[in-house]
Amino acid sequence: MNENMYKMKTPYFIIQEDKMGALVDEITSSLQKYWENGIIGYSFKTNNLPWLIEYMKKKGLHAEVVSSDEFKLAKEMKFPYENIIFNGPVKGEKEFKEALKHPVVINIDSKRELRWLQETQDIKAKLGLRINFDLEKVCPKESQCGTDDGRFGFSLESGEFEEALYFLENLDIKLSGIHLHCSSKTRSLNIYK
Repeated sequence: MNENMYKMKTPYFIIQEDKMGALVDEITSSLQKYWENGIIGYSFKTNNLPWLIEYMKKKGLHAEVVSSDEFKLAKEMKFPYENIIFNGPVKGEKEFKEALKHPVVINIDSKRELRWLQETQDIKAKLGLRINFDLEKVCPKESQCGTDDGRFGFSLESGEFEEALYFLENLDIKLSGIHLHCSSKTRSLNIYK
C-alpha cells in the first residue's frame, strides 16, 4: 500500500458517517421525546457540501438557510418549501418575498424585512421574530459581544422588539415563533437559562 496515498494537505474535513448518523439519530429521538412537533434544521452555513446536505435531508432534517444563495441551494436540492427555515440578515428581497408566498419558516431579522412583509400580499409563511438581548447583563464575561450590542435582530432592551410586535399586529400577522441567537464564550448553564 502506498503511504503517500493517505497524506493530505490541510485543511480538510473527515466525515465519519456512522458517528455523524448516530449523533443525528440521538438528537432527533431526544427532541421527539419532549417535543413531538419539534424540527431540526441543518445549517447550510456550517457546511454546504451537496453530499452532506443530501445526507441530512434523508435523515429528515430541514434546511436552515441564512442567505439568498443558500435559499436557492435548498430549492435546487429539492427541499420542499415546508422544510426550509429562512434565518439571518442576508436575505435578498426577491427570495424573501418568494419565501413569504410558501409555507417556509421565516425569522424576521430587520426593519427592511418588515417593510418587505408589508409590501407582500397572500402570505403563507410561518413567521418568527429574531430577538437581540443583552446577554452580558445576565451572564457577565460569558457573552461573545461583551457590552457591545448583539449584531442581529430586534433589540429587547431598546424597545425595537415591542415596536416590531406592534407593526405585525397592525398588519394582522400572527407570529409562529421567537428566534433567539446569541454567541457565548462559555457553555455554562447560565447561558442556557
